[in-house]
Amino acid sequence: MISVILYGRNDSHGYNLHKRAAISLNCIAEMLDAPNDEILFVDYNTPDDFISFPEAIADTLTERCKKMLRIFRVRPSHHARFRAETDLVALEPVSRNVAIRRSNPANRWLLCTNTDMIFAPKPPFKSLSGLVANLEDGFYELPRFDLPDLLWEGLNRMTPLENIATVEKWGLGYHINEIICRPKEILFDAPGDFQLFPRAAGFELQGFDERYNLGWHMDSNLGKRFYIHYGIVRSLDERVSGWHCNHTRTQSIAHRSGRRTNDMDEVFTQVVRADLPHQKDSWGLVNEEIEEIRLDIDRGQSLLRALDKVSGAPAKEPYLAPEKSSELLACPPAHLKPYIADILYSFHRKTVVGYCGYDPEMFAAFHEVWQALGFTGPIHLIGRKEDREFSTGQPCLSVEEADRRCEMFIGDYGVLKLEMDEKRVECLHNNRCMLAVLEQLMILERAQLKDPSHTPRKFMVLNGAQPFVCAVMQHYTNMQENPFGTRIRHGYVVPPKKMETRPQAPEKKTGT
Repeated sequence: MISVILYGRNDSHGYNLHKRAAISLNCIAEMLDAPNDEILFVDYNTPDDFISFPEAIADTLTERCKKMLRIFRVRPSHHARFRAETDLVALEPVSRNVAIRRSNPANRWLLCTNTDMIFAPKPPFKSLSGLVANLEDGFYELPRFDLPDLLWEGLNRMTPLENIATVEKWGLGYHINEIICRPKEILFDAPGDFQLFPRAAGFELQGFDERYNLGWHMDSNLGKRFYIHYGIVRSLDERVSGWHCNHTRTQSIAHRSGRRTNDMDEVFTQVVRADLPHQKDSWGLVNEEIEEIRLDIDRGQSLLRALDKVSGAPAKEPYLAPEKSSELLACPPAHLKPYIADILYSFHRKTVVGYCGYDPEMFAAFHEVWQALGFTGPIHLIGRKEDREFSTGQPCLSVEEADRRCEMFIGDYGVLKLEMDEKRVECLHNNRCMLAVLEQLMILERAQLKDPSHTPRKFMVLNGAQPFVCAVMQHYTNMQENPFGTRIRHGYVVPPKKMETRPQAPEKKTGT
């Protein structure tokens, strides 16, 4: 019957984002009761290091909500083409179009709204599905009532029906409800919090206009275009009420004073046609592969299943790290695996990896986790194959080829076994070669930072807790001071700091 379209990212947009979004999503789910109803959330440009926003709040979503929720992950690599056009990190036109394109064709209606709205149908209607069941085709808006922050913040996320009844009572009881009228093409203030239209018409008009990515007024643009299409915009205020969880106590990128926005005259006043010929074959990232995530199939358990698969028998006792660090610091492979999994988990499963390293056991630990998590992208060794005791089954790449083809770089500071002095010398040589290759790649990555369409790539060193490795990573990347026990150092390359000098390798000592 109806597909509800929302978007966002895993950040802290506005005030208490996680709570108001959970309240809203759970309440919307209670208002959908037709067989094909769905909630489509476009997770736009969440950093690859983080899980999607709905995954982050999954424990505060009802089972009903999780069953209805389809998450489409639009990654930073997808956003790269728009990065030069805007300072916004989440783009409304693109996000909503991704959902429209991928909505269930069995549903007649699309409802564009936001993750801070609570709806209450008016008698005799008991759900959003029911109130649109016999509705004639058209474009429908709704007045928005604003809830003070501390009111909605006091609600229990997990009791949506009680929350709907409560805000309905507050609306009139506390004199909150106020209808703010606007021109006939949009009817009400803040029209983007409820825009209902037939799915077929959404496709006919080619969705939202993706040329305008500075923020604001895209809801007005859509209203104007549907007004041209139908000749009228209708209100549903006799059938349903909607409350907005206000969130402007803290300044956000979209609400800060003085920021550049879409020009209202250009996107509204001057609009004279309903469709968008300039994007008829491309809107909604139609030719892009967009991951779909479901919360009702235990996705959160996949990390644990992977670790169960690769960890083997439990350790008999804790590992004992040496009191003093050195350039050669051994690390049990099993200890690395949960930390590798923690970093990899949120990345695209087709990520192409460039691997710099020589230790077969360390590579095996990485590869086992990679496969257990369901990654299918190729892993390329960087440098000559004959220098290794292992193979990835993929062509080996030069530094320049790896820079062109790879989306992530892994280095291993291979010290899993040190039994003989000659092995220590070989290990030191291999590790310094690995760091030299990684440094070349980071220099190449720095050169690309000036290109706004370049998607930053992750650099990670396994068993990289040694001070010298940390110094190299800090020189080139935004590496955090991770706990020693994680044994992994990782980050993204940053522009060079002023007066910065490259760290020097420790003095070579034969046999040590």
